[in-house]
Amino acid sequence: MAGASARVAARAPARSLAIGLPAMALIGITLTGAALRLYALARVPGNPFYDAAVRSMALSWHNFFFAAFEPSGRIAVDKPPVDLWLQVASVKLLGFNSLALKLPEALAGTASVPLLYDVVRRVFGRGAGLASALALAVLPVTVLTSRSDTMDTVMMLLVVAAAWLVVRAAQTGRSAFLYAAAAAMGVAFNVKLLEALLPLPALALLYLIASPHRPWRRVAHLVAAALVFVALSLSWVVAVSAAPAASRPYPLGSSNGSVWNSVFVFDGTHRLGLTGRPTDARGVDAGASPARLVVRSRSDVGVRTGSELVPAFLFGGAALLLAFASTGAGNSLRRGFAAALALWLCAGFVAFSSVGRLETRYLEALTPAIAAALGIGVAAAVGSIGRVRGVRVALGAAVGAAAVYAIYISGNALAPGLVVAAAAAAALVLLAARRAPARLPLAMLCLAVALTVPVFTSVGIIRDDATAAAKGTRMPPREVAALDRYLTSHQGGARYEVATLNAWQAAPLIARAGRPVIVMTNVNRRPLIRVRALRHAVRAHELRYALLGARCRAPGSGHTRLHCPRAARWARSHGRPVRIAGRHLGLYRVRS
Repeated sequence: MAGASARVAARAPARSLAIGLPAMALIGITLTGAALRLYALARVPGNPFYDAAVRSMALSWHNFFFAAFEPSGRIAVDKPPVDLWLQVASVKLLGFNSLALKLPEALAGTASVPLLYDVVRRVFGRGAGLASALALAVLPVTVLTSRSDTMDTVMMLLVVAAAWLVVRAAQTGRSAFLYAAAAAMGVAFNVKLLEALLPLPALALLYLIASPHRPWRRVAHLVAAALVFVALSLSWVVAVSAAPAASRPYPLGSSNGSVWNSVFVFDGTHRLGLTGRPTDARGVDAGASPARLVVRSRSDVGVRTGSELVPAFLFGGAALLLAFASTGAGNSLRRGFAAALALWLCAGFVAFSSVGRLETRYLEALTPAIAAALGIGVAAAVGSIGRVRGVRVALGAAVGAAAVYAIYISGNALAPGLVVAAAAAAALVLLAARRAPARLPLAMLCLAVALTVPVFTSVGIIRDDATAAAKGTRMPPREVAALDRYLTSHQGGARYEVATLNAWQAAPLIARAGRPVIVMTNVNRRPLIRVRALRHAVRAHELRYALLGARCRAPGSGHTRLHCPRAARWARSHGRPVRIAGRHLGLYRVRS
């Protein structure tokens, strides 16, 4: 008995150490992810469009619920307001400033790192979980988006939470977890609409393969979960549509004033290129191409995404084969997870390579799959050495190919290239040795090959204060400040600060002053106000100024990129140019 007690006591420190080291590693990885997302966050330029909405929504419950774009609540943004609600809460606590506007995204990006670890750990073990968490922590595209005041990273966190819940549903057999996952995806839809739908087929496939229930019950549970998803996805749209028409703002992007049209046509079929013209030709990477995500380009979408996407395919392919080669009870979850990752990656690659307009932040719908496939692939391949024939050769080929690609995508930059080459050489030496290599050093070398370029790229994103926010026709801050000072001091009793040609002109003024603005044209160039209504506002002394730009001309005049509707032309013909600090900024003093 004494000997047994001694053996148990001797094992306790070893078990504690085995648990403590992964915990410390996870803390270090999470802190790394937090540092990349939070460092100098206030310096990053914001998105005036959504910043204006947050400013307006913070002024009243009406504006808060309807996602009003400007303080009078006449028009609304084109998306549901769930993420904007988080930003409103942040600015209420911390004040309306750059840090408060971006903090919800940065915190969501940080929280996704340990959550992804636990998702992968439950299926493939701690090593794979840590590698996946590290891959997500330094993935440039999610670092960039987490540091921007757009809504994609909050959506990504909800998707990872849904994956965690589906895994728990498969492990426990409790359908409540599946319905909670459907609810999380419904909220994700109310954050970023169609972008949130990309992981849905993969999560459904995971449950179909891994659930312990009989096939007919799995299908029944998925049908019930689909109803939960649809109900929650449409809840805000239905609530807005049920409100009296007089109290509903006009949603930007809609062609008929309906929020359904804004959500499912402007942000739906138009974005996919299925109906109408593309909603915006200013995508960061023009033109669909199968190589768009993996080649060097001026948009940097290749280095920010492909630097991990290609290693994820190289190493994750090995993990997929190993998962399907495994047999026996308990492996259905691994096979389901591997199949779901493969579907998620392939669907995302095809979708984002094919869509006409691609903003870098849209790729947040794919980032958890990239990180998980890379982490699982490295851990599974290294762990199979000595147990599965041919793994050494396959892993050596993956290391070599990943190293060559990393050097290419980095643009032959010296520092990352040297690190990648050294790590690849060391890994190949270990694989060529007769003895089975130590797994931890080999795994770390493989991760160094795959993640060196992402680390350098993410550090560069911080150094350059890069943002994933669309810039639009951004006015320089000095011009915005000068316009606001002039308009504030010359308002008289006018209700509206100014009438602007479009939402992008209005946004920085709203974000700065929080005063009502009349926006004359929709984002699709359709007029939002008629000449009669504008003339009435001027005669009633509700409006004194119009910001038209220096190049506003009639359609077809051949002068300019700015579209000038009838109301704007009336304001120009009934106004006189105003010079501010000796410059004409397109401002007119309008009289009826």
